[in-house]
Amino acid sequence: EAGAEEALTITFLTGPSPFEAQVYRDLAAAFHRAQPGIMVQIQVRDWRSTLQEVARCADCFRWTAAPVHSPDSEAILSLQPFLDADPAFPLADFYPQLLERLSWQGQLWGLPADADCYVVEYNKDLFDAADLAYPGLGWTTDDLLTLAVALTRGEGKEKQYGFVGDWNEVEDLLVVVERLGGRLMDRRSDPPAFTFDDPATVEAVRWYAALVTDYGVKPLLAADAAGFTDGSVAFPKREALIGNGRAAMWTAHARPSPLSSWDGLRIGAAPFPQGATGTTGAAYFDGDAYFVSARSQAPQACWQWITFLTGQLDAAPGLPPRRSLAESDAYRGRVGAERAAAYRAALDGTP
Repeated sequence: EAGAEEALTITFLTGPSPFEAQVYRDLAAAFHRAQPGIMVQIQVRDWRSTLQEVARCADCFRWTAAPVHSPDSEAILSLQPFLDADPAFPLADFYPQLLERLSWQGQLWGLPADADCYVVEYNKDLFDAADLAYPGLGWTTDDLLTLAVALTRGEGKEKQYGFVGDWNEVEDLLVVVERLGGRLMDRRSDPPAFTFDDPATVEAVRWYAALVTDYGVKPLLAADAAGFTDGSVAFPKREALIGNGRAAMWTAHARPSPLSSWDGLRIGAAPFPQGATGTTGAAYFDGDAYFVSARSQAPQACWQWITFLTGQLDAAPGLPPRRSLAESDAYRGRVGAERAAAYRAALDGTP
């Protein structure tokens, strides 16, 4: 076996979390045992860094899986040559929605690391007390409103809300507009144009606002005079409503927040509901991906490392990027069968 002094060393930057870094150190040790000729040095990147800055100081790295475009290609390597040289690589195992975001001009520029899908969680005890069925995979926005009305009760500081939005409610609104047939931008025009006055978009925004103004099923989280949500007030208010059992349903992400802990609650999960007219599609999702720096002197070693990572459940805090992992017993055991199904449905956009 090659000694550490004989191994090729590559540098990998994780996200800014030190907890995440330890996960990757453990994975790097396992990778080195399988590939003794390669050592991976794990470093934590500054959260303020840009992609270009990270690419200048690391061989490969984890970064948000925002759609790749021309300026990015100067900092990162296309992975297409590695794929072309390895026809047995299981590309079909990856969710195509995630690969699409990382493709540009017919080439793949990153490998998906995880998907952070948008779902609705709910308090099972409050549903049971009201003798209401839990939301299913094929529920609609009409169902959400009906349930929210049925689960809202009380007044003032003791009021129980049927639905609580994200503390940054813009994320909720983006999904609601899409679900109700609206769109904020027409990407078919050249250049793309905002469509805030589109009738379906206007109606969708009114529907979301009516949850507060007309039905009273949703709290209005703190916002300043300019309309921007104050996270220092909105986030703890939202957490308290959920933790104290005063929220029947709320929006959530597949990637768990280290700041949220609701011990003692029986929580279920469902994909964000379909539009009342059958409008479907993947709910808002984010996620991360693995990239190889254009400056790396060891791109092949980087490719071996990042392909190894895509097959490791511990490397995916959100929904794993490969179907074989997302549908595995191990993943269902980690998050629960109901939640795993909700995440997959949210990404696929199917009931």
